[in-house]
Amino acid sequence: LPPRVLLAFLAALLAVLTLAIFSWRSLQERSESAERVKHSTALLAGVEKVLSTTKDLETGQRGFLLTGQEQFLEPYNAANSELPTQFDALRRLVSGDATQAASVDAMQREVVRLRDLLATRIEARRQLGAEVNFALSTAQATQTKQDMDRVRAQALAIEQLQGQRMLVEEQQWQEAARYSFAVQLFGVTALVLLIALAMFVAAREHRTREAEAWLRDGQAALGERLQGDPRLDVLGEKVLEFLVQATGAVRATAYAVEADGLERFGAWAADDAPPSIARGEGIVGQAAGRAKPLHVKEIPPGYFP
Repeated sequence: LPPRVLLAFLAALLAVLTLAIFSWRSLQERSESAERVKHSTALLAGVEKVLSTTKDLETGQRGFLLTGQEQFLEPYNAANSELPTQFDALRRLVSGDATQAASVDAMQREVVRLRDLLATRIEARRQLGAEVNFALSTAQATQTKQDMDRVRAQALAIEQLQGQRMLVEEQQWQEAARYSFAVQLFGVTALVLLIALAMFVAAREHRTREAEAWLRDGQAALGERLQGDPRLDVLGEKVLEFLVQATGAVRATAYAVEADGLERFGAWAADDAPPSIARGEGIVGQAAGRAKPLHVKEIPPGYFP
C-alpha cells in the first residue's frame, strides 16, 4: 500500500484498539458500580430480614405466654434457629467495613439481650402450666418494647449509612453509564471519520496512479508515432491527431517559437487559425510570452468558427 493509505489504515486500527480499551474500562467501571449497588441492596434486605425474624421471636413468645401451649412457640423456635445464620450472612456483607461491622455486632447484642429476656419469660410460663392464666405486667411490656426499639435503632443506623452510600453508588453508576456512552459515541464517530479519511486517501492515490499510468501510456504511444525524422508539418499533424484523440478536444493548433513570434506548423479542425502570431498577441501569444499554460473557461458560442 502507498505510505499515506497505509498510515490512514494504521490510524483507523489504532482508533479501534483505543476504543476497545476505553470501552472495556468503562464497562468495568459500570460493572463495579452495579456490584456496589447490588451489595448495598443485599445488605439492606438482610437487615430487614433480621428485623422481621426478631419480631417473630416476640410474637411467638407473646402467644405462648397467653395460652401456655407449645404450638404457639413455633414462630419463636423458627426465628431462634434462623437468626444466627442471618447474622452470619450480614457479617459476610460487611466484611472489610469496620463501621457497619460494628453496627451489626451491636444489633446482634441487642437481639441476644431480647431473646434471653423472652426465653426467661417462656420458661417461667412453662413452670406455671397451661391451665394458669398469665398476663404481662406493664413493666414487662415496657421492657420488651424498649428492647425492640434498641434493635430497631441499630437496624436504622445500618440502613441510614448504607442508604447514603447507595445514593453515591447510584450516582457513580449513572456517571459510569454516561461515560461509557460518551466513549462509545466518540469512538464510533472517530472510527467512521478515520475510515472515511482512509477511503478518501485511497481513492486519491488511485486517481493519481491512474493519471500517472495515463501519462506513461500516452508518452509511450506518442513516442511510437514520432519515430523517424518527419518534416515539421508532418510532425505537427501526428502530434495534434494524437492529442485530440487522447484528450477529446475538438480543435487543436501547434505553433513553433521563432525569433520574431510564433509560426503555425500544424492544425486540427482549425484551418482558420492565424499562420503566425506575435509575442503577446491574443491568448496564444500571452501563453508563449509567459512560458506557462493558460486555461480558458466559459468560451462564448461562436468564439471558434
